[in-house]
Amino acid sequence: MPHETSRALKKNEFEQIIEICRNNFDRFKHDERKFIWMRNLCFFSTMWFIGCRPKESYAALISDVDLINDNFFINGDRNKTRKTRIRKIPFQLKNIFIEYIKWKIKVFPNSKFLFPSIKTDSFVTKRSVQKCFQKILKKINLFEINYIDKKQVPRYTLNLYSFRKGHATYLYEKTGDPYLVQKSLDHLHIETTCKFYIKTMPEIINQKILSVFNQ
Repeated sequence: MPHETSRALKKNEFEQIIEICRNNFDRFKHDERKFIWMRNLCFFSTMWFIGCRPKESYAALISDVDLINDNFFINGDRNKTRKTRIRKIPFQLKNIFIEYIKWKIKVFPNSKFLFPSIKTDSFVTKRSVQKCFQKILKKINLFEINYIDKKQVPRYTLNLYSFRKGHATYLYEKTGDPYLVQKSLDHLHIETTCKFYIKTMPEIINQKILSVFNQ
């Protein structure tokens, strides 16, 4: 699976990606072009701060964002567990939502989707977001091919799942609580969390062990 081959995005890398989106938004004059980069900024930020799966982000509805109660609604129809859940919106993401939704209403006032396509009446496509993401990675020298699969398709070191992995990694760095990471990622079993996420952080685990026994 694609997310199994990618690595977690680091916080400073996420910040670089958001800065590129912001710079491109400021650079363009045409509303549609500005909207694309504001949409990218909000899309990437949603995955980072909420830890949702790319599919859960693509098809999100504008009604899924409750800025009064600071809730983000994730429809179970869009995930593996088929569970609907609600995540609290951090204040940084709330500010991004407020700015982005103003633009969304200005450019696509009639779309029910949070991240609408500029070409169709549906939501943004995976291909469109990936294309923009890869452009950004090239600009900050993070566009790396991990390996070529059996179908001769390149698998990249960073892909859209890297935001979800980055969310998990950063959360574990700050809390040291794998159970909390499991619940944030909506995994049915903590073994899944440890196998695909916490296994990528041996240096963090070692630091936490040393911090206890070096006292």
